[in-house]
Amino acid sequence: MASGRLLAGLICALAGLSGRASLALALTMLLAALAVGGLWRRWGLPASWHAAWLADAWTLGLVMPLVTINAYVATQDRALTAVETSLYFETALGLCAAVLGLLVLSRRLASADPALRSYLLLPAALQVAVLMPSARQGDPRSLLVALAGIYLMAGVITALGWALPRPSRSWLALAGLIIYLALGGALSGGLAALFTRPAPVPLVHTALSLAGVVMLAVEGREGRAPGHQRSLARSTQRRGRRGQNRRGSGTSASG
Repeated sequence: MASGRLLAGLICALAGLSGRASLALALTMLLAALAVGGLWRRWGLPASWHAAWLADAWTLGLVMPLVTINAYVATQDRALTAVETSLYFETALGLCAAVLGLLVLSRRLASADPALRSYLLLPAALQVAVLMPSARQGDPRSLLVALAGIYLMAGVITALGWALPRPSRSWLALAGLIIYLALGGALSGGLAALFTRPAPVPLVHTALSLAGVVMLAVEGREGRAPGHQRSLARSTQRRGRRGQNRRGSGTSASG
């Protein structure tokens, strides 16, 4: 389930440390593998694996390019030009649309297991909140190293979360996002440097980060109800039995 995230982290780490230009091909191959693995249902793997791979394919193909361009434009030590400001807002709006689409997809993929939803959203929420503060220089190498840390962290949190009981599992994704944001920002100085960025970067980035935290909090809260599906099934069965009893009593009376 966490394999796609760990592999994406390793690819970004190798590309960032080696400086080779094979990143696009490697990520394209990983994107294709995630999409095929998520759609192909004949391997007998758990449904959560397929859901995670499809969500990761969405994040890798739509969210990651937008958040990377947005972070690259935002990491300037001078005022943004009119073109840069326009590009920053365009990528921010596109990023919002991509994450909202992922939210809808995650609710559909994890309709039978609400605890899974926050994990499907975790890589996107981490990228939105952490990438720009972590990549202080804004050069391709720092962006790749930051992406590597984000994906590796998402993979570790996912692996740990699925080894925990359901109530703890539901909140681990949110806790991991907050801890990584705090530690990453403190160690790199990115959170302090965020407010030295040109306007409107600090305000927009803070709003997007808070939206990601709230999104994981809401999804994690819904995932804490393990008996929701069972209680719904039981209530449906009870209503069905009542209907049968009414029909049976009506038949007896008429007879």
